[in-house]
Amino acid sequence: MVISIEIAVQAKPAVYYLNASVMNQAGTQPEENLDYMDFHQPIVYDFPLPDYKFAGELINPWEIEIIPMHGIFGGKTTLKLTGRLFQALRFRRVP
Repeated sequence: MVISIEIAVQAKPAVYYLNASVMNQAGTQPEENLDYMDFHQPIVYDFPLPDYKFAGELINPWEIEIIPMHGIFGGKTTLKLTGRLFQALRFRRVP
């Protein structure tokens, strides 16, 4: 006896950077958001930040430095990145 089973799978876009969220684990708006790119090397990435004002910093582990980014960010923020391995971006809420 052969049983054939068909499973319908709907493809959804993969969300790799789960920490890029508008809510923290407590269900409140975060004061700080850290996005680590590990071995992925995006050149352009959309950061879904809360609708508050954030200052941004690029963390470069290769040069052991933190580089402030110009501007204030909030909401869906699209940034051009370096495309290097293991980069991180930190967004801190500003008044």
